[in-house]
Amino acid sequence: MRHALNRLIHRGPNAHALVPIGDLVFGFTRLAINAQGTEGMQPLRHGGLIGVINGEVYNHLSLRDAFGLTEVGASDMAVVLPLFARLGVGLLDRLDGFFSGVIHDSEAGRLFALRDGMGKKPLFLVRSQGSFLLTSALKSAFRVETFEEVPLGLCEIDMDSGTITRRVAPPTPAPPSERPSLVATMRRSIDKRTACMDPTGFAVFVSGGLDSSIVAALVHEGPDSDRAHYYYFDDAESEDARFAALLLARLGVPASRIHPVPIPTPVEMPDLISQVVEATESRNPSIISNGIGTYVLARQAAADGLKVALGGDGADEMFCGYFDPPHFGPDSTWEASRTRLMSDLRRTELRRVDGAAMAHGIEIRCPFLDRDLRDLAQGFNETDFYGDGPDPVRKMVLRQAFAAHLPPENAARPKQSFDRGTGIQRRVIACCTREGDSETAYLRKIWHGHFGDLLGHLDSDPYFHAYPAFDMFIPTRGQRPTPPPDQNGPM
Repeated sequence: MRHALNRLIHRGPNAHALVPIGDLVFGFTRLAINAQGTEGMQPLRHGGLIGVINGEVYNHLSLRDAFGLTEVGASDMAVVLPLFARLGVGLLDRLDGFFSGVIHDSEAGRLFALRDGMGKKPLFLVRSQGSFLLTSALKSAFRVETFEEVPLGLCEIDMDSGTITRRVAPPTPAPPSERPSLVATMRRSIDKRTACMDPTGFAVFVSGGLDSSIVAALVHEGPDSDRAHYYYFDDAESEDARFAALLLARLGVPASRIHPVPIPTPVEMPDLISQVVEATESRNPSIISNGIGTYVLARQAAADGLKVALGGDGADEMFCGYFDPPHFGPDSTWEASRTRLMSDLRRTELRRVDGAAMAHGIEIRCPFLDRDLRDLAQGFNETDFYGDGPDPVRKMVLRQAFAAHLPPENAARPKQSFDRGTGIQRRVIACCTREGDSETAYLRKIWHGHFGDLLGHLDSDPYFHAYPAFDMFIPTRGQRPTPPPDQNGPM
């Protein structure tokens, strides 16, 4: 367990704890954002319950009022165990945020695991030599015989066998009876993610695309605008740089809070590729090349003393930003494509976001994945997503709703993947293929260099290499200057 904790220090560099309780050992690494000092330390305790939980509960103040939780600490996570004691499996319906964690009921001798409905924070169960480990990263294990992702929702884990049984699934998205304003819903999502956090401020990662531009514009209009710092990749050949600079200038963001970041050079690329493979535990080309952008921006934000960043991640999956009718990659309809992308999100883009940013102790919050926004989007139809004209326009409902908040150039900008818009993708491909390897073969060698001894016997597991909606396009990455509409995804 000490080995496991040491391998997770980057996820919580501010403090750590290792606490044996009976046949269990709880380890915790802390990224201190809300409660300061020792008040936010874990493991948490409440009566016979003990737990370690990773993430953020945005509505913890209202939950304290609603349930009279006057004796718990200031940490947002301090409400979880008292609510579990009162509500049991009903806990998930009340928590608004993102989280993963474990709760042990010492009196009943039962062990539970919980994850939010998007799976934004990872949680694995690793089995080895008759014991098991619950962890945020496979790399933390000393040995791995088999592993599985803990399902979303609330599960119970048999403490003898390690068998996982789901007790309740996360709440299913349901359209509201009356459709609220998309702008107002998004504004509330952003405000809850910027309030009650580290007093040093927070980062906003800007690509100049529609999604990150919406986040940046609403942050600038919001109550916490004077605490925001805007980061984007600056390069003379970068399409993203032009759009990001245009956006920030039109918004009137003070120069002191704008932080251009140089694009990694070809000389830096081999080390960066290796670091992002290690951080994400993936060898998928899309996850790695997009992950390098996240990794470098997070590294700079951390160097500037920040701990939290906001990004536009999740909007393409939720609002149909990747494919045009009638071509949906491996799927036949927009509904099937959207369902696949949303279901895979925790293993693809959220995995990239979490692994690459938490490598530097940066927590990225995703306003587009808010539970109220997800409910609202669940009621939209094909016309909402693509318009009713002869030529489909992706994410039409977002473009129309936020047109008044953005420069027209940003509101109308076609989808461009993060790694292509910055120019990082071509440098990754050049590095991987320099000595005759394919991109996938090069990344596989790097992955085995990091994980061969620990996970090499599980090499074929799709978790390490798959991106189901886009795998068919991997062999042609970088071969076209502008991908056709049905391939203009995160490749």
